[in-house]
Amino acid sequence: MSRLCVIRWINDLGQTTADLEPAVGFVRIFKHTEPDLVTREPRVVDASKWYPICSEHKKRLSGKGMHYWEFKETLDPGDEEFKV
Repeated sequence: MSRLCVIRWINDLGQTTADLEPAVGFVRIFKHTEPDLVTREPRVVDASKWYPICSEHKKRLSGKGMHYWEFKETLDPGDEEFKV
């Protein structure tokens, strides 16, 4: 895969993590329902596009609060990829 990772996490200093690492696959938020932050009423969050992700950022997907993310190594025909 010739793409670079486009995922940026916030580090302990509040800065985004720079990343020039090669992507090992793709990640997206899948469609789900969650409470609205203000009204607490259920709201639907649509699936995002697929983002190239490196192995270091992929490791973080198993952490707390990451259960809405899904990973796949290759895109299927019709999958919509995020373009930088």
